[in-house]
Amino acid sequence: MISQEDYNAMQETLYLLSTPNNANRLRESVARIKAGTFEVKEPFLDEQETN
Repeated sequence: MISQEDYNAMQETLYLLSTPNNANRLRESVARIKAGTFEVKEPFLDEQETN
């Protein structure tokens, strides 16, 4: 038996990897992080969200 949290994490992983394009993009992102060739960017909030 596994916890609900672990089950939900597995379901999310399966969902994210369910399409080839998304799976490839995630693998490329992980490779960039491991290689240290990534940029940290702040999220963009449009004007309505800041009011």
